[in-house]
Amino acid sequence: MPKNDKKKYWIGFDLGGTKMAACLFNEDFKIVAREKKKTKAADGVEAGLERITALLQTVLDAAKVGKDELAGIGCGCAGPVDHVNGIIATAPNLGWSGVKLRKKLENAFECPVTVINDGDAGVYAEFRRGAARGKESVLGVFPGTGVGGGYIYNGQSVRTNTISCFELGHIPLVPGGLRCGCGQR
Repeated sequence: MPKNDKKKYWIGFDLGGTKMAACLFNEDFKIVAREKKKTKAADGVEAGLERITALLQTVLDAAKVGKDELAGIGCGCAGPVDHVNGIIATAPNLGWSGVKLRKKLENAFECPVTVINDGDAGVYAEFRRGAARGKESVLGVFPGTGVGGGYIYNGQSVRTNTISCFELGHIPLVPGGLRCGCGQR
């Protein structure tokens, strides 16, 4: 694909059980615009996908950036994610499963989209540009609506070939404890 010098912006998107947030970054990785809104997962998958698309368009509009200037979108989503195919495998706190997020966003914004687990995204960001820069192994714990996590070992994210796997919130701590949105304890 030929290089397009006009494509100088990236969106980082976080989909959580309670809120969704987007940041638009320029080529120097400086935040140009940011927006957030409630997820409202109970409204269903289609309404949720429309809210996501609208939020991403809002962040572009806030910076007066056209989608033709967008080099890519990175999405961090709660729960197990099929990062190869860009599918939210199951998001217990949203009640969603099998959601083809990458396909929806690539069609809407005509740019490459990566979909990974939010804990994996968070720990990788710290590893590359934050508090864990220069370290070989990093553990990240991310409490929110659920408890997510990510792990970098020898510079690589620990996950299976297709699915994120470091779901700390799914480690039973209390026998017979409260039920999770996924049905497990």
